[in-house]
Amino acid sequence: MRWLITGMLWTFLFPSWALTQDNLSEDLQAVPAEALGFLHIRAADVWKSDYFKDVRDILSKTGQDVLDAYAKRFTPYLGDLDRVTLFINTEMQVLGRVVIVLHFNKELNKEKILKDTFPSAELRKGKSEGWYLEEKTGMSFRFIGKNSIALGESKDIQIMTEQAKTGKPHGLAQALSLANTGKHHAVLAVNLNTLPKDEWERQIVGEFPAEIRPLFGMKNFLVTLDLNGNGIIRVEATYPDLKSTEAAEKAAIAGKDSLTKIIDEQRIALKKTISGDGKPGTWIELPNATLSLLALGGINRIDEMLKKEMVKRNDKTLSFTQELPSELKTLVGPLTLAGLGLALPEVEKVQIAAGRIRGSNNLKQIGLALHNYHDSFGKLPPAAIVDKKGKPLLSWRVMILPFIEQEKLYHEFKLDEPWDSEHNKKLIAKMPKVYQHHAVAPKEGHTHYRVFVGNGAAWDWNKGYSLVNFADGTSNTFMVIEAQESVIWTKPDELEYDPKKDVNSLGTHTDGGFLALMGDGSVQFFSPKLSQRNRHAFITQAGGEIIEIEKRK
Repeated sequence: MRWLITGMLWTFLFPSWALTQDNLSEDLQAVPAEALGFLHIRAADVWKSDYFKDVRDILSKTGQDVLDAYAKRFTPYLGDLDRVTLFINTEMQVLGRVVIVLHFNKELNKEKILKDTFPSAELRKGKSEGWYLEEKTGMSFRFIGKNSIALGESKDIQIMTEQAKTGKPHGLAQALSLANTGKHHAVLAVNLNTLPKDEWERQIVGEFPAEIRPLFGMKNFLVTLDLNGNGIIRVEATYPDLKSTEAAEKAAIAGKDSLTKIIDEQRIALKKTISGDGKPGTWIELPNATLSLLALGGINRIDEMLKKEMVKRNDKTLSFTQELPSELKTLVGPLTLAGLGLALPEVEKVQIAAGRIRGSNNLKQIGLALHNYHDSFGKLPPAAIVDKKGKPLLSWRVMILPFIEQEKLYHEFKLDEPWDSEHNKKLIAKMPKVYQHHAVAPKEGHTHYRVFVGNGAAWDWNKGYSLVNFADGTSNTFMVIEAQESVIWTKPDELEYDPKKDVNSLGTHTDGGFLALMGDGSVQFFSPKLSQRNRHAFITQAGGEIIEIEKRK
């Protein structure tokens, strides 16, 4: 998050002037009064600017039929996107997650969005308004007015909904008003008054050199970006009093001097690499010399900017205005396309990582429930609720319902009847979301979270074990795993462990491998190449096997 703060540093000011939220556009009204900061981008205007001319020209070469196919595939069509607003709320952990508000120049077809884009979304009720949650993807969203939609994590959208139009004075009033005028391509603002001072200084300010720390003593700051002509960026920061403003001005000068010194040192090193001390160079040295040549030109350009008067002071405000280099226009297009080319292979990795996180969260909740059950009864649950003759009736997943905040559902079951009795069958469709696998298409009432039972495994059909029985160590024992085959969640259909047979029931749905909840409550990812020896070793609770740890990922 340090990069975010460093970027914001070059960005802001503003007092809390009174502003009626109803005077703002619907997307800006979504920014809560308690927000730490926001970034407002007039996306359509940025796209039409000279900075993206090359990208627009290249995109036009794809052909109108391709563009039409793209437009029909996604709802809403991003070509209709007009503005983007991102904000961070102080309740979303310090400088934590971001809510994104998209505003389109056409009225949103809400029914089509719910049908095509978020088919499994469910409405959640708030104190005054509702929002939607799609459990499979973890995406939450809320429609705002006729043309806007906000996207984020469930808790953040809930906070946003409950804080909407509270009537409280808005800490970002002036900046919101400025963004509402539409005169700037982008507006970034932060209200540091919303953060605990000691937390701000400890987590952020303390990471920077002492001589520039007074720069971070501002109350708030504002950045505006205009792309007309070559483009201009303006940064303003306000401070609590004249003393702190003067200290910040000195820190800015000290920072400039330090940067100039670094540039001088780098210039000497680059010149040496380019000239090679006058010795003939080999072709192997050519790429390094060429890159050094380009780098030297770049830092010389920065040095020219530093020689100008960078920061101006007016009362308790420091401001910085800089015209963007004209050569930036020629670089934005190629850099954007190159960045997309480099980023596309990473998209799948991000999706995989997000999937693992959702699956891991499911198993951690299950693990917490099992440990709470253990704390309550002195042992883990058996693999099933059984009748007087020991016949399994209902799965362990039903037994732990009270420990995953599903006590009401638990009491709906007839615990002396089997899972497929006329009464209990009606409850299959009520499977808690925590049992739904993140990477498998939903199949009503089915789960991939299963356990190994018998012959030294962590589970037994008729009795529960105490964790003290796990002689191999709880961190080395499978508690719950992602199985390849799913079962009805209420059905006591688990994986019978046979130490004499290969274990081939482990799943491959998570990045080709599977997640496992260990006895200590941790969640591990295991490669599909996990050896049979290790599979058996992880299943037994007291087998005494030596585990090849390198097989874990």
